[in-house]
Amino acid sequence: GSLWRVGITPLDTLKTTLQVDGAAAYKQLGEKVKKDGATVLYQGALANALASFVGSFPWFFTFNFAMRWLPAAPAGNLLYKLLRSALAGVSASVVSDVVSNAIRVLKTTRQTSPVTIGYREAAAKIIETDGVIGLFTRGLGTRVLTNALQASMFSVVWKYIEGRMNA
Repeated sequence: GSLWRVGITPLDTLKTTLQVDGAAAYKQLGEKVKKDGATVLYQGALANALASFVGSFPWFFTFNFAMRWLPAAPAGNLLYKLLRSALAGVSASVVSDVVSNAIRVLKTTRQTSPVTIGYREAAAKIIETDGVIGLFTRGLGTRVLTNALQASMFSVVWKYIEGRMNA
């Protein structure tokens, strides 16, 4: 997964810059490429891969722990089984997001900077604006909400399909 994230970093850079700057992103990225070369499209690649890698271990650990800790569903109670899976998925997603958020904030700041900056400069810029806490919490609430919804749906569908295949 992490290697894939590095490969698609130019698309991620464009998407993220478009989200922040709108149509001006094309001009901004074009100017950065002219000035510093095509490698600027890979700004954030290391953080992208690292966040994916760092986030996956807590996700699987938390999901597996929750599935062992939560009471098993009574035989034949599909709704309970699916709710249990949703709770495990949401818990895993929240833990993963909290652990990897600072890395993602650095990636986004670096990718969307109008000029080429390094990770150290990105961190200094964030800390100057929002303090150290901003490095860890910027965008976290929205990320947790969207990923929790996505994780609960994924976990429910996954367990439902798994149950149907084992039946």
